[in-house]
Amino acid sequence: MSIMQSQWRISIRAAAGTILALCVCMAAVVAFVEPAATQSLKSKKSELQKLKEQISKFEQRLKNTETREKNTLQQIDTYDQQTALIRNLIERLSRQVEENKRDIELAESSLVKAEERLRQLQGVYTRYIVSVYKRGTMHDTELLLSSRSLNQMLIRARYLKAITAKHRVEAEDIRQARRAIQRQKTILEEQLERQRQALQNKSSEEESLQRKVQKHKQLLARVRQDKEYEQTFIRRKEAAARKVASIISSLVEKSRKKIKKGSSEVASSEGVPKKSFKDKVTDLPTSIKHTKFGKKRGSLPWPVSGGKVITKFGEQRNAELNTVTINPGIDIRVKEGSSVKAIADGRVTSVDFIPGFGNILIIDHDEDFRSVYAHLNSFKVKINQKVKAGQVIAKSGETVAGPQIHFELWHSRTKQNPLHWLAR
Repeated sequence: MSIMQSQWRISIRAAAGTILALCVCMAAVVAFVEPAATQSLKSKKSELQKLKEQISKFEQRLKNTETREKNTLQQIDTYDQQTALIRNLIERLSRQVEENKRDIELAESSLVKAEERLRQLQGVYTRYIVSVYKRGTMHDTELLLSSRSLNQMLIRARYLKAITAKHRVEAEDIRQARRAIQRQKTILEEQLERQRQALQNKSSEEESLQRKVQKHKQLLARVRQDKEYEQTFIRRKEAAARKVASIISSLVEKSRKKIKKGSSEVASSEGVPKKSFKDKVTDLPTSIKHTKFGKKRGSLPWPVSGGKVITKFGEQRNAELNTVTINPGIDIRVKEGSSVKAIADGRVTSVDFIPGFGNILIIDHDEDFRSVYAHLNSFKVKINQKVKAGQVIAKSGETVAGPQIHFELWHSRTKQNPLHWLAR
């Protein structure tokens, strides 16, 4: 009798140890999850599709202008816009390739660990089955019959029933773990296929970009040799300057309306008399040099490194054409594709294309200051994005006058001479 009880206790402890080991292994397998993307795949596909549709639109525009004469400048504008979109698409595809790579590495690593844990789980379960086999089919019956009392028999019967039910569940858990691993293998295969497609798309877009860039350079070279375009260039730059001034004016008005609304809400909540819009405008700094931003005069970082100012701020005389134009900013000669950086902390409030200035970007800074960056070949930031001083916001492009960027600085609706503000 004592031998049977001892065997039963050993059996119970062995079964408990087996159950614990199985639970630990099973928890590890259940904890295995497929890598989560930063955004849903559907959202990414939608964004890429929109970019491709925009690129196709400009492609059709190019075909239309190529069939008509004297549309070289329009073609150049279209190439400027299209190549910026293609660069944006390539950058997104590059990020997708890197994300896919990380997901694949994580999936492969997790799959290896899950398979190893499943092998451990199967090993523990196999040892339990062998143990049951060695004890024989009569062991449980003998254990029940050897009970000292009816109560002890019932307790042993409940234990045996619980152990049997537990192992049935664990056998099913092993089958589920196998199915989960198979599903993960399928997911991994899909990720590998997405990676292959992303790499193929990226390569195709890079080839397309090279063709567009080459065609763009050919058009620029043709225009540079044609003196008849010079007057057109002047008119386009003047129109571009007026357009930028209009955008700046709209941003100023929008900002002041926001200030007015904010002050009205504060006044209402605190029970104080509301200030008129005129009063609020009066509250703005009257002397630039006393503002926080104004104290940075002469020490702001340059928007590009290693550049050379080729056109200064203000009045520009052309003796050959006998014309006088006003440059609202400065033009800086710099290698195409150079990093363009924010001159101060702020928020991107405009990303646009203006004939004569190409792709442009405007940043709102503190105390009604704004900076304008033009002749860009691609953007590194988005509308409403906050940026830090020195952060790369774009890449420089090439114009009819050569590779350069155009830079402006405004306080409210007043143009500032950038050379007075940038570090000397």
